[in-house]
Amino acid sequence: LGDFYLQRSRFDEAMPPLKRALEIAEAAQGKSNLSARILTRMFELYWATGQRDDALSVAERALKAAERSLDTEGEDL
Repeated sequence: LGDFYLQRSRFDEAMPPLKRALEIAEAAQGKSNLSARILTRMFELYWATGQRDDALSVAERALKAAERSLDTEGEDL
């Protein structure tokens, strides 16, 4: 839903569903890169609305989440 709003430049409506999706993804602690993808969308939203500091902070979190997903991908092998 957040992505839907983001793509339509409805920025005020995009953040709440993105934050909720991130909460769910982080609580699940799965081995996917879902958290990184959500954080990347949040970066895009912050950047589009001129919130550069928040955008960079979220980008750093996205990178860490992506690295964690790579670290755990081989655990089942």
